[in-house]
Amino acid sequence: MRVASTRSIWSVVFFLVAIFSVCQTELVAQSDGPTVAELSETLQTGELEERRDAAYALAALGPDAEPALEALISGLSDKDQQVWTQSAMAIARIGPRAESAIPTLIENLDRYEDQVRYRAAWVLGQIGSKAVEPLIATTRGYQDRARGAAADALGWIPDSASTSIPVLEALLSDNSATVRERTTVALARLGGVAEKSLAVALQNDREDVRMLAAQGLTTFPVTDPSAIEGLQKILSDENESTRAAAILALSGSSLDQDELRPLVFRYLADPSSQVRGNAVLALMKLEDEMDSVLGELTSMLSSEDIQKRSSAAFAIGMLGSTAADTIPALIASLKTEGSDEEVVRALSRIGIQAVEPILAAFEDPDQSRQSLALALAGIGPTAYPALVESLDSSEAYLRAAAARAIGNLEVTPPSAVPGLQRGLEDENASVRAASARAIGNLSQLNEETTQSLLALRSDPDPEVRATVLSVLGGLGLPENKFQEIVREGLADDSGMVRQSALKTVAGHPEVCVPLLETVTSSLSDNDESVVITACHALEAFKERAATAVPALRERLHTENREMTLAVISAIEAIAVADNETVQQLSLLLEKEGDDVELLAKVLDALSTMKTLAAESSPSVFRLLDRNNEDLRASAVRCLASIEPDRSRTIPVFIEALRDESWLVRRDSSEALGEMGPDAKAAVPVLFAMLDSDEDENMARDALRAIDAAGPESVALLIEGLDSENYRKRYYALFLLGKAGPDAREALPKLRQLLEETESRRYRDSIERAIDAIDVSTVDEEESPTG
Repeated sequence: MRVASTRSIWSVVFFLVAIFSVCQTELVAQSDGPTVAELSETLQTGELEERRDAAYALAALGPDAEPALEALISGLSDKDQQVWTQSAMAIARIGPRAESAIPTLIENLDRYEDQVRYRAAWVLGQIGSKAVEPLIATTRGYQDRARGAAADALGWIPDSASTSIPVLEALLSDNSATVRERTTVALARLGGVAEKSLAVALQNDREDVRMLAAQGLTTFPVTDPSAIEGLQKILSDENESTRAAAILALSGSSLDQDELRPLVFRYLADPSSQVRGNAVLALMKLEDEMDSVLGELTSMLSSEDIQKRSSAAFAIGMLGSTAADTIPALIASLKTEGSDEEVVRALSRIGIQAVEPILAAFEDPDQSRQSLALALAGIGPTAYPALVESLDSSEAYLRAAAARAIGNLEVTPPSAVPGLQRGLEDENASVRAASARAIGNLSQLNEETTQSLLALRSDPDPEVRATVLSVLGGLGLPENKFQEIVREGLADDSGMVRQSALKTVAGHPEVCVPLLETVTSSLSDNDESVVITACHALEAFKERAATAVPALRERLHTENREMTLAVISAIEAIAVADNETVQQLSLLLEKEGDDVELLAKVLDALSTMKTLAAESSPSVFRLLDRNNEDLRASAVRCLASIEPDRSRTIPVFIEALRDESWLVRRDSSEALGEMGPDAKAAVPVLFAMLDSDEDENMARDALRAIDAAGPESVALLIEGLDSENYRKRYYALFLLGKAGPDAREALPKLRQLLEETESRRYRDSIERAIDAIDVSTVDEEESPTG
């Protein structure tokens, strides 16, 4: 989680500052510098650099800085971050005798800055048990950030755990996600004494509480039966992070290995890579049963279930060379589609022991030779000697295998170059093609080798000719020579070669502009694969390929779905609008009723045409009623681009803010935000969304962008002034101010709040709102940033 990671960073920073302070202690003690009384006076009255130096010096004194406690407490009100931090550090080092700092530190728990709240909580933890009661009182306040920070502080006071734990347990059901998070972290920090509380939290109906509780239980050995039972139950949780934490926590628990083992194997096949990763970590703890574990993993490699095969390969890869016995099964599994990537990675991680079996597997015509080559390349330098030797093997399949593997290396070993050069003249076409690809990857080629490579343009084998084209970009040829060779390839008799030429064009559009007409003519090719590749090449030219749009339109309505998608992608990239193209795309919206991917692609293409595509709006509006959330979200984005009449889209987008899909709500809120004050009718719905942990950020962004409120929002905003959510209260103030004189009915409530409020910042916000409402013209004011 972001908040957790931020606090981890600040923990490190605070720790380093503490170390620095300790290192200074001896120097301060032995110097003839200022006395504690003098440092105290400077901290309160000095210039900025003097206050900083005084705060650092007092922090370095540790407990001996106690006489300066009053000044250090005043340092917690200093606007300079360094003065504040060092004053806090000094108070923490004084420890329990700094009891008088507790009230001021408690006030700092309500600060907006995350690091300030975290540090204040830590300092309160160093003061210890005397801070517990004030902290417990703070957990009952209405500010969620203060409640969360107070919970955080209680986690730093293990001596008072028996008093704190019941309070923290209650906070696990707090309405604020921040409070729940910090509470669970605090319980985890308390360790084993909070095990039962974390076990209770595993049963919470809130997803984030269960997740954080499970994560907390990974930080110490779990022994409580209720916690172990709870972890087993949440292994079926919908949240992948919860399942991942549960399996990891169980692997470090007192659960019997006979019970743990089947659980680990079951979750090796979990759809989530996070869960599978933790299952592997758990598996590695079963060292005493490794032979049996490898046997089960080998069995999984022959499963018909792709996920099981991939999971087994993933686990084997993590085990590395200790899993060498599984090499034959890994190689055999490459014949079955679907798990190649993980199997290749596993073979590579096993290392040098896999080289000979992989090379031997190239003889099998049913094998995935590209996957085998990638596995060899992944093994790295330890495989080089065997690969170089194989370049001169009497067996053609081994020569080709070695050349393929070397071609996949990031850096070609110099010792391989002579063998690859010989391979360009090999009697076997597969060896010539593999050698050409490998040589083409070299960073520097001499003229002789370059000419030998280019001579293969006329090779009788199309794979060899296609390979030459695929490496052309790395040869450093003059532009006219490059274009000549590509043009030859575009006219080749072999579809494979024409495709390779088009791929080369797509990779070098700047050089290939003179070939644009020829590339466009490839849209009429009889080979549909060539047509699809031509679309991708035109896509790379972007708006420069505008002349190709008519030819692309002719290919829009085809039975080949892949071709239709490629044509639409090209039209989208070219982004040149005309009525005929808009009409043809609109027809697809009506025709392709069930093809969500294709419909979304059409919407994306129409979006690039802006209001010129407005005639498609009726068809796009109808898509908002579809069951697929991705399609509804695409429709929202498209309407925001193409429909110029905001009176039509604003009501629709406001309704979409109530969509069950977060994605649709997000895109609708963004669309409304882009409309600015015109979308102020959306304010009531967006304001209500501030209560949702899931929607709060998108609602805040939209409200800031709209920057206005109408009279229809006033009643709801007045109600928001009493919200427990501090951000909602500030937005209520901000928006009431934006409503101006239309919000006069809010004035009595605002003036009452002004009398009751002690917070300077909140009072300022109230006064700005009153001033804006009391005048006929609304002054400019800053949008809230909280």
